[in-house]
Amino acid sequence: AQTLGVRAAALERSLAGYDPARARSALDIEMRLARAFPRDSAPLTRAGEIEAERDRLDRAREIWSSIPKIEPGKPDRYLETATLYWDYLMYDDALRVIEEARKNLSQPDIFAYEAGAIHENRR
Repeated sequence: AQTLGVRAAALERSLAGYDPARARSALDIEMRLARAFPRDSAPLTRAGEIEAERDRLDRAREIWSSIPKIEPGKPDRYLETATLYWDYLMYDDALRVIEEARKNLSQPDIFAYEAGAIHENRR
């Protein structure tokens, strides 16, 4: 069922270039997948990307901010989220997530390299 949902969402997303209503359909499928498979961050990643592609960065931010909550003690979830923001040139959000990771994981130096690269990209 998950594979079928992923494929259906990808098809709808690809057709959104011709029919913008298809983006909403893809988003709905991804959000259903996120609810059905709550420990899988991939549907949230793709849902946020759909919103970002529609220039709805506020909504993308809202979706992506839930990724670290899947496993709050796991550093990879924070880095995954920061990387999404970084990919979409949302540097302040990427740095905010890194700061959250440092605070929540009690590791003040975690992701120092990534934070430096983000600052460098931001200039």
